[in-house]
Amino acid sequence: MGTLHRAFAVSESIALATASQIPGTVPNNIIHSSKQGIRIGHPSGIIYTEATVLLERGEWNVSRAAIGRTARRIMDGFAYVPSSIFASDQGSEIERGNHSIQNV
Repeated sequence: MGTLHRAFAVSESIALATASQIPGTVPNNIIHSSKQGIRIGHPSGIIYTEATVLLERGEWNVSRAAIGRTARRIMDGFAYVPSSIFASDQGSEIERGNHSIQNV
């Protein structure tokens, strides 16, 4: 508790992108763009976020929100499979070259 995450949270980015589309909000006054997407810089990189808002009966509604994030490997490891699996003849085809198992 009390320590902020180094990245910018997805929920925060969607809220900021949404607010940037609503006239009169602080983000809308700062961001002078007719585009629906914004790029948010944070200590871990950049997150691209889009929001589409509609004014319906005097209320703003979010009809669409999307984010783009880069993927990075967070784990690397090994799977240990018993040799009996490879010797099994129970209707499975095992290709040892690419380690795929297909059920028939």
